[in-house]
Amino acid sequence: MHEIVRTPEAPHALARQSAANGRRGRTLRQALGLFFDHPILKRHRVRLTREYSRGTSHDEAGCSGNHETADGFAVREKQSDAAIEISQRTTDKVMMARCIELSRSAASKGEYPFGTVIALDRQIVAEGINSTIRGGDVTRHAEIVALSHAQKTVGREQLRRYTLYSNIEPCAMCAYCIREAGVSRVVYALGSPVMGGLSKWNVLRDDGLSDRIPEIFGAVPEVVSGVLLCEAQQAWRDWSPFVWEMIKLRGLLTAPCGQEGNIRVQPGHSRSLWHYLHILLMRSCQARIKTGSR
Repeated sequence: MHEIVRTPEAPHALARQSAANGRRGRTLRQALGLFFDHPILKRHRVRLTREYSRGTSHDEAGCSGNHETADGFAVREKQSDAAIEISQRTTDKVMMARCIELSRSAASKGEYPFGTVIALDRQIVAEGINSTIRGGDVTRHAEIVALSHAQKTVGREQLRRYTLYSNIEPCAMCAYCIREAGVSRVVYALGSPVMGGLSKWNVLRDDGLSDRIPEIFGAVPEVVSGVLLCEAQQAWRDWSPFVWEMIKLRGLLTAPCGQEGNIRVQPGHSRSLWHYLHILLMRSCQARIKTGSR
């Protein structure tokens, strides 16, 4: 009869096994977090919550003898969506007014009249004006200055909840930075058909960036253009009437919708579940590479 003898594992082997288990646990938690944070699942949870609350209201109404029809629920939901849309438009105008104020401030300091605000629900987290002339640095555009401050304040991961406002359509350079920072909404007043990161080079709305490299570039943001268009034009006209006439003559800054007073909304694109799985896989590989190099 053979006796089975179990030898204790070496301490370093136990440590490696414990570390591996910890990594697997973190990877699983990240996967579950990404899965349950997926926009499709969020919308589904919101719909179920609404249906549950409606069912509760219906039961309570039934006990009291009052019954609300499905048409009534639909009307109430449309009214709620309309109220949210009106609130968002108001917020966009308030934030754009601040951008225009910043653009005037930039002009008074000898810079070109560009101003940018990054905000969430009227809470401004960062502001920026051009400093290309004062700083002697062509990369110091208002959008990039504001993005730099915002990443230091709230962190890059949080910027996907924020809106970037600018009095002028971001150029291609700024648009790449916006996509890489993962900003979810971009709102501007005047279009820039010669240098714009949307109307000239479609960086803001390019699905290929997030489809092929989702771990670096954020999803396609919602883009709203034409907000406070006349006020933005007036700020440039006040800065230099002659330069503004030349800008209009050469078609450098125009109404993005073709007509003044119109606001154009281009909806954002949500990440697919494949994007989240791809991001998780790449982060897992990067973590292994860092662990192996130590």
